[in-house]
Amino acid sequence: MTLAGVGALLLWDARPALFPAHAHALLGAFPLAMIAVAYLAYQAVQRPPLREWVKAVLLAAAFLFWAANQSCQMRARRWCATILRSRCSCWTSFC
Repeated sequence: MTLAGVGALLLWDARPALFPAHAHALLGAFPLAMIAVAYLAYQAVQRPPLREWVKAVLLAAAFLFWAANQSCQMRARRWCATILRSRCSCWTSFC
């Protein structure tokens, strides 16, 4: 599924008229979220010790936050990207 999402993203880059206006943000976020899900599924099959599970959950959370940041790039939801992005330097208006 991740490769299909990447393929759709590449198709958007080649022919953006085939997709809705804000599809790029969601197409960019989908593979990141699928990587997080796939890694947790892999860890469930491997049955690692608790310490490795904690690392896996942290890594999956990082990918999910990255996906959330990518999906919030649309102008209508810019406040979400500002909250998730710590390097925002403006305080009175959205970055």
